[in-house]
Amino acid sequence: MKLNVKKVWSVTWKTLTGIALLLVVILGGVLLDEYFHSWEFRHRYGSNSVDKLYAANSSDFMIEQKWGEYCRAVDAVTGEKLTPKLQHIYNGFVSDTLTVFMDKKGKRGYLNAYTGKIAIPAQFEHAWVFSEGVGAVVKNGKLGFIDHQGNWAIQPRFRYAKEDVEYVFKNGLCTVKDSCGIFGIIDIEGNYVLEPEYTNIRRVRNGYRLM
Repeated sequence: MKLNVKKVWSVTWKTLTGIALLLVVILGGVLLDEYFHSWEFRHRYGSNSVDKLYAANSSDFMIEQKWGEYCRAVDAVTGEKLTPKLQHIYNGFVSDTLTVFMDKKGKRGYLNAYTGKIAIPAQFEHAWVFSEGVGAVVKNGKLGFIDHQGNWAIQPRFRYAKEDVEYVFKNGLCTVKDSCGIFGIIDIEGNYVLEPEYTNIRRVRNGYRLM
C-alpha cells in the first residue's frame, strides 16, 4: 500500500497545531492567574496601604505595617506610636514576655510582647524569641544568651551559622555549636550536659533530639 505523504503530513501538522494551541491556553491561564494574584496583592497591600495587625500575645498594641517600607507598634486604643519605624516585628506567639524586632539597619532587639514597648534596644546581628527566661543572640559573630535586662546570662562563645536550627531552650536544654562547629547540648547555665561531638543535632520532637 502506497503511503500518502501529503495526508500523513496534514494529520501531523494538525496534531502539532492542536498541541501548541492547548499549551498556549494552559500557559495563558497560568499567567492570568499569576497576574490576578499579583493585582490582588498590590490592591490590598499597595505602597499606599497601611495595615494594622493584632499582635499574637496582646490586644494592648497593634502592628502598623506599610508593606515593603516599615512596621511599628502602636497603642491599640489611642493609636500612639510605641516604636520608631522598624523593618520587622515577630508576630508569632511567644512563650515568654519578649519578642524580636529588627530595625531599619538590620539590627535585632526585643519588644515586650504584651505592651509593644522596646525592652532591649536593637544591637544584635541575630536574635531568637525568649525561652525559659533567656534569649539567644549573636553579637560580633558569636552566639550567647541574654536575660530580660539585656545582660549576658551565658557569654557569647558559641559558633553561629545561618543554616543552624533555632536556639531555644526546651526543658532546660539547648543545642549549640562549639568553636569548631561541632554540636553539643548545654543547660540553662551554659554548661555542657552533652559534650560537643556530633555533626548534627536536630530540634526536639516528641521529647527527643535526633543526632
